[in-house]
Amino acid sequence: MFKDKRIIVFCWLFCFTVFGGFAQKSNNSIPFSIYLSEHDSISFQDIIRTKKLFKDPKTFKKKTNPSQTFWIQLDFKNMAHQLEKDTTYNLKFKDFEYATFYYQNNATIGQRKIGRFDGIKNSELMIYSHGTYFNKHNLIDNRYLYLKVKRVKAFEPISLWKFTYQSQNEENEINRGLTWTNVKKLVPSFLFAGVCIIMCLFTFFFYVYFRQKEYLFYTLYVLSFFLYLCGYNLKIYDFLFNKNLFYSFWFYQNLQIVINIFYLSFILHYLKTAIDYPKLHFTIKILVLILITLVVLNATFILLNLFSGHLYVMSFHRFMMVLFGVCGMIYLLKNKKDKLALFIIIGSFCYMVGGLAHIFYNQYYIMLTGVSLEFIIFAFGLTYKMQQTQKEKLQFQEDSYINKTKALKAQINPHFIFNSLSSIQHLIATNHKEAALKYLTKFSRLMRNIMENSIEATSLLSDEIKILKDYLELESLRFDNAFNFSIEIDEAIDSDAVEVPMLIIQPFVENAILHGLLNKKEGAKTLIITFKMFESYISCEIDDNGVGRNAAANAANRIKKNVKSRGMEVTENRLRLLNTKNPQEKNIEIIDKYDDQGQSLGTKVIIKIPIN
Repeated sequence: MFKDKRIIVFCWLFCFTVFGGFAQKSNNSIPFSIYLSEHDSISFQDIIRTKKLFKDPKTFKKKTNPSQTFWIQLDFKNMAHQLEKDTTYNLKFKDFEYATFYYQNNATIGQRKIGRFDGIKNSELMIYSHGTYFNKHNLIDNRYLYLKVKRVKAFEPISLWKFTYQSQNEENEINRGLTWTNVKKLVPSFLFAGVCIIMCLFTFFFYVYFRQKEYLFYTLYVLSFFLYLCGYNLKIYDFLFNKNLFYSFWFYQNLQIVINIFYLSFILHYLKTAIDYPKLHFTIKILVLILITLVVLNATFILLNLFSGHLYVMSFHRFMMVLFGVCGMIYLLKNKKDKLALFIIIGSFCYMVGGLAHIFYNQYYIMLTGVSLEFIIFAFGLTYKMQQTQKEKLQFQEDSYINKTKALKAQINPHFIFNSLSSIQHLIATNHKEAALKYLTKFSRLMRNIMENSIEATSLLSDEIKILKDYLELESLRFDNAFNFSIEIDEAIDSDAVEVPMLIIQPFVENAILHGLLNKKEGAKTLIITFKMFESYISCEIDDNGVGRNAAANAANRIKKNVKSRGMEVTENRLRLLNTKNPQEKNIEIIDKYDDQGQSLGTKVIIKIPIN
């Protein structure tokens, strides 16, 4: 918990230091006074006759309201002498949504619509300061310029309003030149855009590959933020809406809510809240429904020019998301199930700091800093989850293999025990008591070895060979030493270090004895088992000089030969599970041996046992 707090405090100090040290300064500031009108019917002539109604901006303590109309009187009394006669100047101010510029035009008063929503086209420049042009002859009474404005996109203090001027030549040089001011404005946007595009491509690829929704919502989240923070600076909105600033504003405002829908949806799937955080899951589902409703309301209010409703919707949206952010981080800190929650906590904190700083300080790069930190942290979080998921998948596969192997081995043991008990029954029935006692002694030792190794799915090759020898001695005793056997081990094999699946060879040895050697009527009956070492597997060759498969199939006592041995079938499945690198490769090869006259010389079975 202490480490978590240190990380959050560090993020806070970092973000505060970043945006706390910057401030914009204005040159050639123009003094102004304001007249507030609650309705829009007052004409400019009425304003001229009532100049005394204009008040100092400091007297306006309340924030602006979209229903209010402001008349602004710009006073050039103390700076008119600085204006050159034949020079055009650019009057710079905030981006008012509705604004009319009043100026002296020879003997009459001219007016010009200059508001964002007044149908003007955006500038072709990448960096554009809102304003309009004028010259010294445009001053009314050689002193004043007037603006009639409405501020509809925000409730804001009038103290934030500033008016400056600059010669148009200087303005053009600044806008088109490579100045530090321009670099500071554009470079962060291009860098942020590059990061967003790369992240979108990678995470969308992961979504297509893994089909996990957290990658999809993260992609949409990053893409939405890219459009939100770079749409104006990189002229994306001009392209999408044909430079119509009203529809650009409509899209921009609704995008703020859509971003949080994708953000909440990402958290929902990333943290698997339905399983690990049911209370948080329920809260997020409710919030998403509320946000969808707010998008519909907000879009409708703006299209109908009901800007007060729009501002109240946005204020409620911001308050709700800040409250959720604070409460959600506290909830996750107290109830986190794993490290995944820490990525959400730290990333969300950076986003919240950047968002609040953008609202209260109106600094664009602060939002970029906070969001960039969040993107990086969430990307690390997705990478970490991918690694954890892969580990869980591998562990699941390993557990699945062990369980399947144990289940298959459990099918072999009853098969072998049944045959052994049948042998004991045969010896007792034929009155071979001494042989039966020897058989029981060897059988009990064999069973003990099997039971001791039954806990694990594999056993050492040396232990497997011991069990195999005991089994062969039992079978030889059972059939009155009717066959001879030998086991040969390659010197390159360290039988005390190599592990193989338990009882993997026994079914094939049994098959060679019962179907090959015992059906042979004349000559010596020999079984040779050879272990050889290869790069990725151990080869076990089971070579008998019996009658061969064709003769065994036609033997009168092999009526059931057409039924595949259950033990061999199970062993084939076990070997297939072991061979994860090449599951389609054949692990068992059966070779029929013949002499020059085509007479059967027996059968050789080659078993490839994969090893690590």
